[in-house]
Amino acid sequence: MARTSNFSNKRQGKTNIYILVDGDCESDYLKALKRSEPYTSLLRHVDIKPDLLKYTSIESQYDELCTQLNHYSKVIWLVDYDVILKESNEQNKGKETTEQKFHKYRKKLEKLASQKKYEGKELHILINNPSLEYWYLLHYEATTKHYRTSNEAERHLKKHLKTYTKLDENYRRQIFGVLEPKLQDAIRNAKRIVIEDENEILARADIYKIFEDNCALLTKIIDKK
Repeated sequence: MARTSNFSNKRQGKTNIYILVDGDCESDYLKALKRSEPYTSLLRHVDIKPDLLKYTSIESQYDELCTQLNHYSKVIWLVDYDVILKESNEQNKGKETTEQKFHKYRKKLEKLASQKKYEGKELHILINNPSLEYWYLLHYEATTKHYRTSNEAERHLKKHLKTYTKLDENYRRQIFGVLEPKLQDAIRNAKRIVIEDENEILARADIYKIFEDNCALLTKIIDKK
């Protein structure tokens, strides 16, 4: 299920950002980012206001993102690919799968965002495969192994972070602080992953793009000239 987070910058001339994420883990992780220095100062004019969990299908997420392109300078779709694959594997053969729908709607979003009326706006589609746990693992290892499920990645992560759990809300809120000393290692490891074919989703942690260059993706002002 997807959760929405509104990163809205209230100062005139600044960028406002809309992020749609896959669930509580991502939402809590991003909120913890803002509470941690130096990001507290860096993102002091950025608000995170999660809405209720309501965007349960690819179609509804696509509709929501299309709507928000009309209201925000930047729209970011943070995708947990493990969920897409799990749904696709459980669906009846012969019908359009969630994975096929994702690729279809991703292309439609990119085409929509390229229209002249959206000039000066940005769309970013960031994929984590299999899940956020793979990003966490990259804080400890420079691995390109393709974990097919979130559980596989989580088991490997626990070799380094034995206390890890995504079921405890307090722990989810603390995980950024635990991993932050190794954040630059994770960024370097994620950037080493070669994406040869956007239609073949293997190991990847695109979330690193939020953090590189001092969170430029969140703080850079769009030139609308």
